[in-house]
Amino acid sequence: MLERTASDTKFGSLLTGEDREAHLIRARELVGLPHYCAMLKIPLSPFLKQYQLSNIPAQPPLGSYIRLDDFCRLLDALATRARRETFSLDWTKWLIEKTPDPLDCQGADDTVCMAASYAPDLRSAIDVLASFASVSHDLAMAECVSEGATTALQWAFPPSISCRNQITDRIAGAYCRKLSMLAGDTDLVVSVELNRDRPVDAGPYREFFGPNISFNAPFNRIRVKTSALETPNPRANNDIFCALNELNRRRLADKRRAHTLVERTCEAIAAGLDDPDLTLSKVSRKMALSERGLQRRLSEEGATFQMLHDKVRRKAAEDLLTASDLSISDIAYRLGFKAVGNFTRAARRWFDRSPKEYRKDRQAAAQW
Repeated sequence: MLERTASDTKFGSLLTGEDREAHLIRARELVGLPHYCAMLKIPLSPFLKQYQLSNIPAQPPLGSYIRLDDFCRLLDALATRARRETFSLDWTKWLIEKTPDPLDCQGADDTVCMAASYAPDLRSAIDVLASFASVSHDLAMAECVSEGATTALQWAFPPSISCRNQITDRIAGAYCRKLSMLAGDTDLVVSVELNRDRPVDAGPYREFFGPNISFNAPFNRIRVKTSALETPNPRANNDIFCALNELNRRRLADKRRAHTLVERTCEAIAAGLDDPDLTLSKVSRKMALSERGLQRRLSEEGATFQMLHDKVRRKAAEDLLTASDLSISDIAYRLGFKAVGNFTRAARRWFDRSPKEYRKDRQAAAQW
């Protein structure tokens, strides 16, 4: 664990799950970021305030979370400010060098990585990482798939998370390091596929992940040698392994109980956002509910389909205008608008300015 400094004491705004519509990531992911930004001479406080991450304690308690989309946008903004497309990858490498016990992965209170550390063998460790991944960060999918000579740990972020380049680098880097250390730094990883844009310079990614690295994949996947999965873990401790898995099961159950219908509806809308004719009827079919039933249950939670559709569109517009180089017309298409003029009118209602003006203002804010 990194040492605490005076600069940590006013770090972040703690979220313990009361925002039931938000996708979450554990607050411990922020540990070390003030030190790293200070090393790069980046003033972190204004960014934390901008993305509502003020006043988090230096050592957030177990089970505390922050909003995943806020964290993703924070990382993208810092990468832009640092002029480093490898910002999160470099930060992960720096954390690896500074962490006293490299098997600690992402922090001593990460019960998922801790359980993997005490697993009887590598196969069990990968199963734990896949089965309980959502304890640490919300995912749309996480699984371990055997493919003959290789076995894949694969995962995907929720469709509503638009800024995923930096968060993908962060999580994939941590997973690869964890697997490498559990295997005794042997040549375990066969290939890595990342659900992120291809970087301008892929060299640092080949250096970290290996030569068989690819981008723009439909989801994230780390392939390892199946033949190595039965290798016994010298740190194995069945009592600790079982106790941690029970704790992870309880933590995962607690998070799933907080997964509301509103959140599920927002996910379904985000998955079909580019459909210009997206309707309540289409979304209800995706969710295996009747149109009337979904409408009634949303009403009971104080929401409507139109309200949620507009909310998801607005958030996606913020992310794409801030963190992508897509043209205004391409963004309008991705948001399901039939004409750019319709998108412009919506942006003026959301942001009190045009999409072009909003992008210019956000880019200027990131450069100071």
